[in-house]
Amino acid sequence: EAKEAERLEAERLEAEREEAERAAAEEASENSSETAECEEAECETAECETAECEAEDVVAEGLESEEQQEPPVAAIINQCQAERAEAERQEEERLAAERDEADRLEAERLAAEQAARLKAERLAAEQAEADRLAAEQAEAERLAAEQAEAERLEAEQAEAERLEAERLEAERLEAEQAEAERLAAEKAEADRLETERLEAERKAAEEAKQAEAEQQAEADRRAAEQAEVELVEAQRLAREEAELEVAEASVESEIQEDIASLADEVQEAASGPAVVATAAIAATASAVVAQDDAPVDDDSTEEVVEMASGDKPLVMAVDDSPTIRKLLTMTLTREGFDVITAADGIDALKLLSEHVPDIILSDINMPRLDGYKFCKFVKKHNRTKHIPVIMLSGKDGVFDKLRGKMSGCGDYITKPFESSELVKKVRSMTGALVS
Repeated sequence: EAKEAERLEAERLEAEREEAERAAAEEASENSSETAECEEAECETAECETAECEAEDVVAEGLESEEQQEPPVAAIINQCQAERAEAERQEEERLAAERDEADRLEAERLAAEQAARLKAERLAAEQAEADRLAAEQAEAERLAAEQAEAERLEAEQAEAERLEAERLEAERLEAEQAEAERLAAEKAEADRLETERLEAERKAAEEAKQAEAEQQAEADRRAAEQAEVELVEAQRLAREEAELEVAEASVESEIQEDIASLADEVQEAASGPAVVATAAIAATASAVVAQDDAPVDDDSTEEVVEMASGDKPLVMAVDDSPTIRKLLTMTLTREGFDVITAADGIDALKLLSEHVPDIILSDINMPRLDGYKFCKFVKKHNRTKHIPVIMLSGKDGVFDKLRGKMSGCGDYITKPFESSELVKKVRSMTGALVS
């Protein structure tokens, strides 16, 4: 239909173009007719001028002949003048008619040009309208095609969604079928396992009864063996206890000898030359010896405890190794304790004359005054006997620990030691909650 409409519109435009060409040809023929008429008028004017000339000649001849025959010549002249006037009038009328005709033709030409221009404008407007209609038709066809394409895509999308839904439904049904089969298999497996479990429990019960009987027999056999072992162990402990009593007696005698020698050394330090000990150490030792026989007073003990207390717990570290002293100082200071150090027992006695620590950490093997003698000295003195002492030693023998216990130490740490173990024991013996 669109092509048919375009064909009809083209035929109409072609007919209008032919009509315009025909009108232009007619206008050109009219213009040529006007030109011929103008040329004819010009010819007539030339003839009139010729006739006038001839009339003038006749008049001239008449004048010449008038001289000869005056009355006839005057009549001829008058007649010629009348004819010339008539010819002039006719010529003027003809010229006026030609001018009117020329004006009419010019008006008709202008009207034809106006009509042709209007027709051309109308044809252009019709062509523009035809183009517009064609564009609208094409746009409508394009929109219709897009609409059809959109509907096709929508239909395809709907079909794809339907197929996807069917696929998902099929997968769901297949999954449900598989799940049902799995559950059935699990149930069958559970039934089988339950049967096997019951059978195993029955067999286990039978085996348990048999094992219980065997265990009872084994228990009876072990009880007999244990009784024999306990008897042997009791005999061994009895022998060790006897040996320990002998060792304790030996240690006690050795401690008594050490105490006596320490008292002699202190007395010598108090009255002897400075090379033995300083005056401060001698004064401290003398005071300690003087207080050995003094009665213990509860108030004085409380006073000593109050003297030992402060913002931070005070720890005395006694060791002849600078490395150990530095390690103890760094570890305990980091944990919130105040630390004072001494290189041996004599230096420690000097510090005790100035400070009352909350706990003492003492090495055993030291020059001048070892750890055992220093510990015994501390525990014999009423001012310091409440201070807990922890021995530090590289020896881990039973006799070494027993000797430390006999000297009055509260605990025993073997070198090398863990910092956490040391801090734990110091806090436990001082009751310090230091972060």
